[in-house]
Amino acid sequence: MAELESLLGLDRGDLMALLGPRRPRGRRAGARARTDLLPDSGAAADISGQSGRIRLLYVEEHVRVNPDRSLREIVTRSVVEARDDGVSRYHAGNLADAAADLSLVRTVAIGGSRLGRVQRDHAHRLVSAEFLLDRAYRRGEAFTVQYKFFINQPVFDTEYFRVFTAPFRFTYCRSASPAR
Repeated sequence: MAELESLLGLDRGDLMALLGPRRPRGRRAGARARTDLLPDSGAAADISGQSGRIRLLYVEEHVRVNPDRSLREIVTRSVVEARDDGVSRYHAGNLADAAADLSLVRTVAIGGSRLGRVQRDHAHRLVSAEFLLDRAYRRGEAFTVQYKFFINQPVFDTEYFRVFTAPFRFTYCRSASPAR
């Protein structure tokens, strides 16, 4: 940094002052819940409320698209660690396309749980689902939950994204593209 300041004709420490204080580095450096990404909605309250009680260890998601490019379904498998004793529920949400009819979005529990409450917030385009786990888990125990959001509607958004309320590593695999 000193050499760069010298080349630019700056006083020692000027560039560092512009950069601000050093940020923490490493795996846990930026680890914080990102509930600020969820809409301010009653349907999102349960999702954001669970962030301190669980930790996502692995998430696998399959997005299935019909030949006519309508979104068919989103199938998710999550491996989760309980960070507290008594974790008996898992909450997930689907932020729908602006043109989607939320009343047509169905939620199905596939494995590790059964479907509890489902809330629809039409103003924020959010479907929130509660999954009742097979049993209550203790701190440190891991469990798997699988579920599906069945959409089966045309998609007009040009992007697909996911919001996780905890730090997460992402990989993408494109095995088949819909017809154009």
